[in-house]
Amino acid sequence: MKAHITKKSLTDFLELSIAAVISLFLTVSIAIYARLIPLSRWQADEFITFAHNRDTGLPFLLDRFFHWSPRPVSEFILWLYYLASTALHRPMITAIIGSLWAVLIISGLAILRRSSNKKLLQLCLCLALPAFYLLDTDPTEVFFWPQSAVAYVTTLAAITLLFWEIASNTPITSTRSIVLLIIAAWSSETGAFFVFLFTIMNAPFAFSEQPQPPVFFRWSLPLLGSGLILFLLLLGRVGTPELPIQTGHYIHHVLPSAQAATGVLMEELGFSTQSQMPLGWIHLLFFLGARWCWSSMRRDGARIRAGLLTGFALALLSAAYISILAAYYQFDYVCCARHATIRESYILLAVMALGFASARWSLIDTRYLRAVSALPFAVALLIALPVRLPALQHDHALIDQVTAAKAATWVSGTAHAEAMTFYQQPDGMIVHNGYLPAGNYILGQTQNWIPTGIMQFFHKQKLTVTAAPPP
Repeated sequence: MKAHITKKSLTDFLELSIAAVISLFLTVSIAIYARLIPLSRWQADEFITFAHNRDTGLPFLLDRFFHWSPRPVSEFILWLYYLASTALHRPMITAIIGSLWAVLIISGLAILRRSSNKKLLQLCLCLALPAFYLLDTDPTEVFFWPQSAVAYVTTLAAITLLFWEIASNTPITSTRSIVLLIIAAWSSETGAFFVFLFTIMNAPFAFSEQPQPPVFFRWSLPLLGSGLILFLLLLGRVGTPELPIQTGHYIHHVLPSAQAATGVLMEELGFSTQSQMPLGWIHLLFFLGARWCWSSMRRDGARIRAGLLTGFALALLSAAYISILAAYYQFDYVCCARHATIRESYILLAVMALGFASARWSLIDTRYLRAVSALPFAVALLIALPVRLPALQHDHALIDQVTAAKAATWVSGTAHAEAMTFYQQPDGMIVHNGYLPAGNYILGQTQNWIPTGIMQFFHKQKLTVTAAPPP
């Protein structure tokens, strides 16, 4: 008996020690990316949106909401960001990006408030998600572009927190869960896709948990909220000629778009050898790490909601598929990098949810795996991080140049003159720059909407774009 206790204690010690080391490396990985936040920059959208907010006000906000961006939550955050930037006469890029990152990371750490004697395993699971949100795909548009980040990072934070609520056996019809669903649906169109599908797919679980009449009303709120967003998208953006391409093999053809979307989703799931990042192996390791860690944490017989976790995963994968189909249907190709990033994040969440769900059934004796339950995350990190290291080193070397170029552009733009200089920032390999050709641009004479937006924001008549370093 004493030998059994000693062996169990040693196994627990090894398991938690390994989890602690892996958590440290995951934290370092996140910190390496966080160090790149100073490379974040405004694209043309911020200049144009903020200029219209200032010059037109409420009519512009309403027109934007009903015809282009029906995102009540993220548009409200963007408006608050505009007010803060205007009041302080600063772009406040690092502040908004850093705040959104903090919300995303804290949303994962929320599970740590649950009582457990394996906090280090919980921490490892929490950190694995944001670490690989950043590592797996091009993070520029979701994590380093303010106007996009307020939509997609907010969506991702809400869905991540919802996942931990489900995994922790919080009633899916609780006020907290309903609020998270509404936030996700009202932050981005991909969030609305997910919430609409999730509420339909998992209605039986919701009603079986609390079969009282008020539950029907509560569960209808996110369903109707997401349905409203999708309806506004159909009325507005879907019919808007955003791109010059108006005819093509896929545009407004459902079946060809669906077939093409299936192939893209298979590639993003990892069934392809063409990707620089071996996503298939990473997803498999994510599944094993989630399964082994959750099995170890639930050895006390706590209930695992396999059905609801599976429904959560299917809703995420379906939302990812629909976003690809919609891109083909409207644009004739898969647009844009931010959508690919959010889809990969959905896939990672879905894989972890399926790993948790599978922990309900012990297919083999896992006692001997307990000591290394978190090891798959370390292997995934060893696969992914070396792929990104050259690009990370390249971008870290650009921080001073980019910071100086942004500061010089802002000083030139806010100076009392009719002309300004835009200092083109060097392009990164992780954080990409929205390229603007060097030259002179005159307001009212150029057809390029990017310099036009910059001049409108700064009240300038002439813009000179240069690749030369600032003086």
